[in-house]
Amino acid sequence: MVVLVRGRVLRALTVATTIAWLGFGGVAVTAVLVAGELGAEPSAGGRLLVAMAVGSLIGSLASSRLLTPRHAEPVMVAGLVGFGASLAAVAVAPSVAWATAAFVLAGLSEGPVFAATLMLRQREAPPERLGQVNTTAGSLKIGASALGAALTAVSAGALGADGLILAIAACQFAGAALGVVLLNVGRGKSIDAGRKAP
Repeated sequence: MVVLVRGRVLRALTVATTIAWLGFGGVAVTAVLVAGELGAEPSAGGRLLVAMAVGSLIGSLASSRLLTPRHAEPVMVAGLVGFGASLAAVAVAPSVAWATAAFVLAGLSEGPVFAATLMLRQREAPPERLGQVNTTAGSLKIGASALGAALTAVSAGALGADGLILAIAACQFAGAALGVVLLNVGRGKSIDAGRKAP
């Protein structure tokens, strides 16, 4: 935990993705509600999740070939924004087909976030602490996801499918925004320290 808190990049990454996963925890339930809202059977919600998974797989595979450590931070932030924007588009989708396309785009955005997360942890964490960093950060994300699922269940009646999908998107935007802020806090000091180092 100390490594996550003290390291500028690891701190930003952990906060951004944990908040994002607070929203991500509600995706499964919301997908079923979206399908029903669009006049489809509840099973169509499962197909929406499959569409997201396919997009995520493609995004991850592309990232494994194209992503570099130098670009990992902006890719992580842009991926969260893209994920949120794609899900927000579901709220105005006129049919299941359009919603499916939006879920594919969400997956395409989520895949690079996962790849960038792993790359940043490996780059920033001390080798002897990498396992601990992965375990702690992963536990935070799982906890946030569980909380998000619970919040989705209790608020589904009040917010409806559109309200829930927009709330999930808002979590992605909030995570990206906080990530940018935290990435820039102390950046100047780090650069100055590096220049002064022998």
